[in-house]
Amino acid sequence: MDVFDLERRSRRSETIRKDLQMQKTEGGVFSSGTLNTVGKLGSEGHIDRIMGPVATGKEADVFRGVKGKERIAIKIFRLASASYFRNPTVLGYIVGDERFKKMKQNPRDLIMLWAMKEFRNLKKAEEAGVRAPRPIAIEHNVLVMSFIGDDDAAPRLMDCGAEDPEKTFKEITLQMGKMYKAGLVHADLSEYNILMWKGKPYLIDFGQGVLLSHPKASEFLERDVKNICAYFKRRGVECDPEAVVKKIMACKRAKDG
Repeated sequence: MDVFDLERRSRRSETIRKDLQMQKTEGGVFSSGTLNTVGKLGSEGHIDRIMGPVATGKEADVFRGVKGKERIAIKIFRLASASYFRNPTVLGYIVGDERFKKMKQNPRDLIMLWAMKEFRNLKKAEEAGVRAPRPIAIEHNVLVMSFIGDDDAAPRLMDCGAEDPEKTFKEITLQMGKMYKAGLVHADLSEYNILMWKGKPYLIDFGQGVLLSHPKASEFLERDVKNICAYFKRRGVECDPEAVVKKIMACKRAKDG
């Protein structure tokens, strides 16, 4: 790497750091560690600019950005919300996951692990052809992925509804079947975690996703199906949760067969 490339990477890193420092979110000021992390992702070419906040949650902030001509989403897990990740309910999505047997349970490491877990779940979903954000890069508590939307983020299903509820319901259960066939359960699926873009549903927020080897995988699948069925029943779609679960599970058997 020559001196000009080093200077270019340094300038890009500083630009990204300043972009993030200018953002105002409910989470407050970003730590120097987080600023350094986004700077590193910028210097490596994964982020060119951070444009502004898209969503704020209890554990993370999501920003719109650009990488070349591509729109991207930057999800930053808050180091200040470490206590959230030590909640026994939250830990239940990690304990039992064979990918993270050697996890450390100090708050900072749990946040990094959660970010990595979402990245790996998105990779698994991408490989299975699931309609979801495409994972681009992960560094500590910062996840970079493709952006679902145009200048603004695509609306959630709960906010915009579906023009054709029955068709959308079938599309969502199809995506769930693809995930299950690939050995993954979303474990937090509802109208809150589905975006509608160009008439099609996109699944988001994969941090809680578990492998089928997780002791509660079947329980989480049943809960996801009940959530989706409850939403679409209110919109006139006939739905038998038990039948939907069986249909999704049949996808895995078909693959194994």
